[in-house]
Amino acid sequence: MTGQDINASFLKNAKQSAKKAGVEVNWIKSDIRQIPFENEFDVVLNLFTSFGYLEKDEEDQKVIHQVAKALRPSGRFVIDIVNRERIVRIYGKKDWLDSADGTMIITERNFDLIRGAIKRSG
Repeated sequence: MTGQDINASFLKNAKQSAKKAGVEVNWIKSDIRQIPFENEFDVVLNLFTSFGYLEKDEEDQKVIHQVAKALRPSGRFVIDIVNRERIVRIYGKKDWLDSADGTMIITERNFDLIRGAIKRSG
């Protein structure tokens, strides 16, 4: 199993959780637009509504191409997303996360009702 994220704090938390669960994972710190594998996986999972955060649709297309490159010919790409109506219902302009080292990460976002997209900052 391989896990990839660009966020060092998220990787640190994931490593700790995997260790607790007794699961061996090859962790990679990298941007999703640069998946360093070719014909490697039967399944690629994109979890926690992390697809679609990039600035332009062309960037999302790069992700899809990278995933396709990393998958074996009969592989599957599984994307976890939240539907637009739920986002509208639970939308919050700000939230924060306390990291293990005591750093507080504040995220601000704007929701574009026309495109149905959230733009994050911070």
